[in-house]
Amino acid sequence: MPEEGAHSKSLSGNGKLNGSQVSIGDEVTAFIKQIDSLSTALALSLKVTTTVQEKISEAIAEFFRKHATLVAETENQASYSIERQHTYKYENLKRQRENAELTLSLLPRSFVISLVTQFDAYLARLIRALYYTKPELLSRSENNLSFVQLIEFDSIDAAKEYMLDREIERLIHMSYAEQFIWLENTFGVHLRKEFSQIWRDFVEVTERRNLFIHRNGVVSDHYLMVCKENGIPIDKSVKVGDTLSISPDYFDSAYLCIYEIGVKLAHRIWRKFKPDELEKADSNLNSITHNLIAMGRYDLAIALLDFAALTLDKYFSEETRRTFVLNRALAYKMNKQENICSLILAKDDWTSNSDKFQLAVAVLSDNFNLAIKLMEKIGPNDSQDISYREWPLFKELRKTFEFHRTYEKIYSKAFQRVEQVHKTSLQSKSVNR
Repeated sequence: MPEEGAHSKSLSGNGKLNGSQVSIGDEVTAFIKQIDSLSTALALSLKVTTTVQEKISEAIAEFFRKHATLVAETENQASYSIERQHTYKYENLKRQRENAELTLSLLPRSFVISLVTQFDAYLARLIRALYYTKPELLSRSENNLSFVQLIEFDSIDAAKEYMLDREIERLIHMSYAEQFIWLENTFGVHLRKEFSQIWRDFVEVTERRNLFIHRNGVVSDHYLMVCKENGIPIDKSVKVGDTLSISPDYFDSAYLCIYEIGVKLAHRIWRKFKPDELEKADSNLNSITHNLIAMGRYDLAIALLDFAALTLDKYFSEETRRTFVLNRALAYKMNKQENICSLILAKDDWTSNSDKFQLAVAVLSDNFNLAIKLMEKIGPNDSQDISYREWPLFKELRKTFEFHRTYEKIYSKAFQRVEQVHKTSLQSKSVNR
């Protein structure tokens, strides 16, 4: 169900919003935007590089037609004689092709490194936001200042900021396992156990990132040991000294892993740490999963909605809980798992619920006749109008003649999907060079 009254904010992704402290929700939103941009950038970079590689191959083929003579040929290899005056041009074309091939192999690797780097920065900002929310946590750490150090600061706030920076620096230099143990002990949550499979995937991605940074991707004893200790399945043929690669598919899996664990981490701690912000937390998670369904990222939407419906035990209201249930059923249905969708709906009694929830259940059950009757019963309603336009739930219903006829009858106007776009997004942005 789409979030009502949502408005955009300018997020710098550096822990500050327009020069002021930001909330946990803002940090989650900024983090998602950053890793989404990396995913998009990789896809575009690979497409451009592949196009360049194809053009170079065409140029080489054209060169051989004009300036090379076939000398000998076998089943797997051909030998050509090239006129001396054209040798330099061929060597140049060959270098271009080799560079394009190397770029195609390095791009996914570089973007996996960037993914984990963004997670590191996000974790630092998340911890900062938590300390700002509850500064007494800082007094529990071993971080302290002597009187001589203290009097060097212009204000108490400056001293607090220095101590906070030092504490975050200490935490960020821990291993990821140590960081999560610290988070579990500090906030009283069981993250690694609850995250289970995604935790193992996260460990493998971060360890592989370390191999690329420190060993150019060459497998080490440490990598194999960590994988074994965490029950991470790897190809039995992989051994010390082998070089790991990153395919576009692996990058997509790493992106999904970093996205999922980043959102789950924030929400698990946020809800435990700030129970008075359940309404904000529910709204944030509902918005994230709604957008994922709208974008067709059903695998990720399912993972987060399973978390919302099965792991979380407190919600702002029964209405928000049922919204998660409905969106979870929708994600499975749109992922062509209609049987699971039906099982999810059957676990709740919807008969005593509001008409809008009964309408959602009718659509998910493909009972469009009942859905039309419920539309007429609900009548003109601004909130419901937004749902008709934006909620992916109505995607198939919107295609029917009866929906358009009923909508026009209710609202006295033809149905049109309206996209609200900020003016600045329509203007081209200059790039600093």
